[in-house]
Amino acid sequence: MSTTERKNKIQKQEKKILVILSIIFFLKMFSLFMLFPIFSALGQFFTTNSPSLLGLAMGAYGMSAAILQVPFGKGCDRFGEKNMLLFGLFILVLASILGCFATNVYILIIARFLQGCGVTSTPILAFVAKNTRDKVRLKSYGMFGGVIAVSFITAFIASPFLLNTLSLQGLFLILTVLSALALVAATALPQGTRQQTTNKQSVFSLLQRKELLLLAFTSCFLSIGLASVFFSLPHTLTTRHIAQDTWWQYYVPILIGGLLLSCPLLFLAMAKKKFPLVMTIGLVNACFVFILSASLHSHFYLQITLYAFFMASFILFEPLLPALTSFLCPPEMKGTASGVYTLFKFIGMFIGSSVSGLVFAFNYVTTFQFIVSLAYASLALFVIMYKQKFSF
Repeated sequence: MSTTERKNKIQKQEKKILVILSIIFFLKMFSLFMLFPIFSALGQFFTTNSPSLLGLAMGAYGMSAAILQVPFGKGCDRFGEKNMLLFGLFILVLASILGCFATNVYILIIARFLQGCGVTSTPILAFVAKNTRDKVRLKSYGMFGGVIAVSFITAFIASPFLLNTLSLQGLFLILTVLSALALVAATALPQGTRQQTTNKQSVFSLLQRKELLLLAFTSCFLSIGLASVFFSLPHTLTTRHIAQDTWWQYYVPILIGGLLLSCPLLFLAMAKKKFPLVMTIGLVNACFVFILSASLHSHFYLQITLYAFFMASFILFEPLLPALTSFLCPPEMKGTASGVYTLFKFIGMFIGSSVSGLVFAFNYVTTFQFIVSLAYASLALFVIMYKQKFSF
């Protein structure tokens, strides 16, 4: 094996960390995605509910997670990624236990808010950024893209069946067990790196870098799009009187289609390093999805096809954005930069979930979709303007 091949290969210690983190990430994302496809249908379990309250319950996770991303990121730099990850998973277990006792929508909102306080994304991203070499970092984040796709597919197949069989309390019991397993797996990780001092200007200096801010806003609007898609789709399936235990027949083609469509672009990014081109294509694709979805909302199967194209953009950017963030930020700020990136990601989740409930309640779906499409078009233009920043 040549020296170049050895440099491009994931080493044994890196592989051990990535395998453990992949297990934790799968359990966490599976738990999160189990609620995504059925959230707007949860009103059947409560006497007091509305689309806006269910949207708030769905978005409460994103709101609390957004608030704590930067503190957790700075905590990773100061106290080590492992300690922050264990703390976040412990909170997640407690929040899932509370969800088992959600007898009304208000307790559900509190449980979801506490789930968001169990921050794990930032410590995981910081762990990868600090414990992998630049040569294999994009490949490492690509592994998490695959984990996300698998967790998506399995969760979206299982959740309607489990909700129909076990009810909401049974679903949260499963989430509790999965969160506890992730907590146990995290104990096997090596101790993360620590800094004796922290830079008080780090967050502001990162936000002043236009290329990092562009990546953060891209993550934000992708989360808005994802949350709106998976709030509207269960609502549509419910209004068409499609049985919950058959919803997987619609979710699986969307997810597998998105995965297959994203593969050529992931190859261009990972093998050819065509980052500006790939980012522009992904954003333009998302823009056209929402324009067509707003114009052709009455065509059900066309909507399913469009959602598959949106998932292609989402799956594409999931490994790409955190990898580019870690490349572009200063080495001593990787934990903080991961926190800023995930801050915007969860702000998007909160906005997308909460606003989706409101636009459905007041029938402004088409207007909202056109606004989101305009945001994607604007981001694509900014990528073209700053393409030199993403050329390595």
